[in-house]
Amino acid sequence: VTVLSLAFATMLGTVIVLPLYMQSALLITALVTGLALLPGGLIQGLVSPFIGRIYDSVGPRPLVIPGALILLASQIWMHFGLSENTTVWTVIAMYVLFGIGMALVMTPMMTLSLSVLPKHLYGHGSAIVNTLQQLGGAAGTAILIAAMTIGANNSSATSMAAAQADGTSASFIAGGILAAIALVAALFIQAPQRTKVVEQEAPH
Repeated sequence: VTVLSLAFATMLGTVIVLPLYMQSALLITALVTGLALLPGGLIQGLVSPFIGRIYDSVGPRPLVIPGALILLASQIWMHFGLSENTTVWTVIAMYVLFGIGMALVMTPMMTLSLSVLPKHLYGHGSAIVNTLQQLGGAAGTAILIAAMTIGANNSSATSMAAAQADGTSASFIAGGILAAIALVAALFIQAPQRTKVVEQEAPH
């Protein structure tokens, strides 16, 4: 649940900051921005079913730890690679990498977070996971936007586009910290001990 919340915080913060950067620093339209972010979302959706199948064979750790590493790598790349001169294709590549990392983390973690519960508690577990995801997403958005605003205000750039790029770069320091904490938390993940789960009938 901790890894899920941190990953969702990183994801929601990233998908809010990147469009602001692309329209304010790269000066591209909202249509082009949406199209540029489309491949990353498609990749995440396409690979998730295959990751689910692999999860059944290898368990969570071989997927989640590399996924958290990819998340961290994408945040570092965005921090160092985004400027007012960055090409749209570079942003697409960054976001595709980010989407692959998210799929590797989110798909196994959604399964693992509920797999240790008896069936009659699935509804409660799902509600808790969804609530914490939304809280994590709200926190991630606030953290990255705050870092972007502080970075832009403290920028020595002479143009607004360059200042926005500096602020965006600063925001992904915060994103990198969130991803790094998720990576540390992922190291403690264990495969569910299904044999120890005792199914109980729901109270009448």
